Amino acid sequence: MKAYVQRCFFLCASLGALTAHGQITITSADVTSQFAVGNTLTYRFDTLTTSVNIGAPGASSWNFSFLRSDSVQALTSVALSSVPSSIRNQFPGTSYAMRASLTFQGLSGTAYQFFTLSGDLLNPGFGARDNGTGFLILTSKNNPTELFYKLPSTLGTLWRTTFTTTLALNGSALSTTTHDATYVVDAYGPMTFPGGAVHEALRIRKTDIINGTPVRSFIFLARNAASVIITACDTNVISGTITHCGSNIQWSSPINTDVQASGDLPSGFALEQNYPNPISAQSASSSGGSLSTTIRFSVPQASVVSLKVFNALGQEVAQLVAGEHATGAYAVRWNANELASGVYYYRLTAGGVVQTKRMVVVR
Repeated sequence: MKAYVQRCFFLCASLGALTAHGQITITSADVTSQFAVGNTLTYRFDTLTTSVNIGAPGASSWNFSFLRSDSVQALTSVALSSVPSSIRNQFPGTSYAMRASLTFQGLSGTAYQFFTLSGDLLNPGFGARDNGTGFLILTSKNNPTELFYKLPSTLGTLWRTTFTTTLALNGSALSTTTHDATYVVDAYGPMTFPGGAVHEALRIRKTDIINGTPVRSFIFLARNAASVIITACDTNVISGTITHCGSNIQWSSPINTDVQASGDLPSGFALEQNYPNPISAQSASSSGGSLSTTIRFSVPQASVVSLKVFNALGQEVAQLVAGEHATGAYAVRWNANELASGVYYYRLTAGGVVQTKRMVVVR
């Protein structure tokens, strides 16, 4: 549970916009688009890597191609009206909610992370309940509300937030944690991900005094929601190769912004050929200059669904779908702008069924 709470606190670290090879500006409009209902953000956790080069302040670059995917956590933006009132009513004035599955007290449950957009982006906390009786309610509240992002934010932006986090079960406090966090946007440049995808990003240096103990972390952000979060053992470090402290390095693939259900009732699991294929400059001219394609799949019963893209070496380059889906036929529109020319494979895993198809990117 502690690891999940830590992950939730970093949920919005992937929001932002950037101009290529320039300073980065995060605006309210960027936040709004990232929280569109149906968007899925998939976090991965590298539990073994301990040494990382974090670059330097100013113009920089980062190579994260070695990161592992030892575990995965998918979070989906949902309408506030879909959040159980027993949880939603504890966070009045909330603008957005993200939903994820988790296990606590040995029971499976559903968690909701809340954010408020009021000039700046604020994080009031999260709530969860068990999927059985629904009577086991876990909450984590920040008082006062945590200032997650100073908006607009660009290279050189500074902000500070102080708050106390109270973790409670059915209203009874389990623990309290004090935070005095200072953020500075101190670098920008390209970051390379596993599989070779390159995302222009910014770096935010965070120093948080947690119950009197300083903790330094670095958050690398891209406009498409790709992100990496590293915690430094040395609280004074600002550049070079550092030693990571903590249980894992957290990173997220680009956000999936367009998964739609058609309403059809399929008779079996199915993965269709993407269209257009090849994904080429010619096809991009008919879609506003974007190297995009549509992948359709069907599930005949409620299932946990995974749809991933791999390069010819078998390295994962994108996760398009992750999480439970109801019976139906779905279409995913995917932007492949950051992929090099070559052969790629996309794999559907659902209900114990695995299907793979081939596609080609031609630049």
